[in-house]
Amino acid sequence: MLLRVIKISFLFIIFLFTANYTHAFSLQNLKIENYLPKQELEIVISPTYPKPNSDVLLEAKLKNSDDSISDIEWVENGEVFEKEKEKIKVHLSEIGTSRNITAIVKTTLGKILFSDITLIPQNVALLIEPETYTPPFYKGRAINSALSKIRLSAIPLLSKPDLTLYKSSELNYIWKKNNTIIKKGVGLSNITIQGPDFAESYIITLEVYKPDNYKPFTTGIILSQHNPKVALYQKKPLLGVDYTEAIKNKSVVRGPDPEIVAEPYFMNVKNKNSETLQYDWSINQKKLKTDIKIPFSITLQPDESIQDKSFILSITVKNISQTLQKAGESVRIQLADALDQIF
Repeated sequence: MLLRVIKISFLFIIFLFTANYTHAFSLQNLKIENYLPKQELEIVISPTYPKPNSDVLLEAKLKNSDDSISDIEWVENGEVFEKEKEKIKVHLSEIGTSRNITAIVKTTLGKILFSDITLIPQNVALLIEPETYTPPFYKGRAINSALSKIRLSAIPLLSKPDLTLYKSSELNYIWKKNNTIIKKGVGLSNITIQGPDFAESYIITLEVYKPDNYKPFTTGIILSQHNPKVALYQKKPLLGVDYTEAIKNKSVVRGPDPEIVAEPYFMNVKNKNSETLQYDWSINQKKLKTDIKIPFSITLQPDESIQDKSFILSITVKNISQTLQKAGESVRIQLADALDQIF
């Protein structure tokens, strides 16, 4: 009888041992800080600085080349969410959030290892502000033309471990043009450069370093040269220039002696009355005289030789301070009398 009890007790002990061994690979039953050698396992993250609302690739790697992973679990908040995959993809949310993920592996040499990583979304927004002309109430953004000055501004959203953001003045910035450093310094989040010349483009790269990290957050942009353009608008007696609708080909322009204003978009000037801009107006290829004080504006008073008050109005704008920077527009206009255009 005693022997039978001993056998039953022995089997019960074996059962407990087997049960504990079977479930030892679950995070809930491991005191990982006590006996799992974390230094032998690492989690490699790609990209190094994941952006908000993006997917991140995680890979569990052993530092011992003589060993390999035989089994693996990925755990978050005490729950296993992925198994048997050394590489997984996880999704990150907004700035100010984080995910703490642990990898637990069993190796072919019988070791049970773990490593954890905290994923925090990071970003650096790069703003481009070309110093080129746009008319009042223009809702779009300015575009750089040949050799225009461009202001580049970095807005860092890089988090500390406690999820608070670094101040811009705490970060180190390295600005590069085609992989050559042009400016660098702590707190240097804004610089002004000269844009590309005609038919030229180059890459601007920005590396932002945290005070406690040697790996930079890298962002960049390709800058290309764009051509300026000219748009024509009618100036009305009481409302002024009507910027809601540009004059296009075959437009009907109403009102007695209507005034037309040219707007030279994206020229390298601060205003359309700049001394460096030259305006050349013509009707049916016949050059018109303009007021030297307001060369960007002309009053339409076609002579009687023009039939049906229909003619081609042309404008060419040149920036005499910059070689070859010019823009032009040519439209057929039909004049018509209408009192409602007073407003």
